[in-house]
Amino acid sequence: MENYIKPISHSGLSLFKQCRKRWHNSYILGNFEPPGDAAKRGTEIHKKIEDYFNTGIYPDIEVLYKWKPYMEQLYAKSPKPEQKIAVNDKWESVDFHSEDAFFRGIADLIIEEYNEIRIIDWKTGKKYPEHRKQGVSYIALCSEKPIMYAECVYIDTNFNTHKTEYTKDQRDDHISQIISDINIIRSCEIFEASSGSHCYWCSLSWRKGGDCLNAK
Repeated sequence: MENYIKPISHSGLSLFKQCRKRWHNSYILGNFEPPGDAAKRGTEIHKKIEDYFNTGIYPDIEVLYKWKPYMEQLYAKSPKPEQKIAVNDKWESVDFHSEDAFFRGIADLIIEEYNEIRIIDWKTGKKYPEHRKQGVSYIALCSEKPIMYAECVYIDTNFNTHKTEYTKDQRDDHISQIISDINIIRSCEIFEASSGSHCYWCSLSWRKGGDCLNAK
């Protein structure tokens, strides 16, 4: 197989670390698994929130009623919703669809004020440790600021948010790790399966009629 040279996202990196066989099936063979009901619901809620920050018209959807005061505070800061960000292999900003794009992502909301940048990521469903790693990936993609925050907002909870401040050293370390991880993907020739809790949902699992016998 020729080396994979397309841009990588945080989700792509995460899937590769989780199971190389599943990553190969999606990103090389193009067999992306269709979203389930929970993912479809999450996408719908994301779109409602995006529309609010673009139009100023608050969505009439029950799960967002309690978040209205919080959302209005954010709206007053003139944030930028659904921002497509990409860098090349020298970590220079490029267009999201550029052939030189090396790593990229779409931030749900970006707020920039003076010397501060704040990335907000809407989450539906449960809280997972992986969410924090996703936040610092967005920080890595954005221009460095003296003050840098990534905040996960858990829509289905009772005002549960998780805000983390990152230093320049933490951002730089994460950039180095991303570059290393992507270079591993680009040079990979063997895509072995890894078993874990993710096997339950994987279409490649023998339990789902697939050919992967390593699945739990």
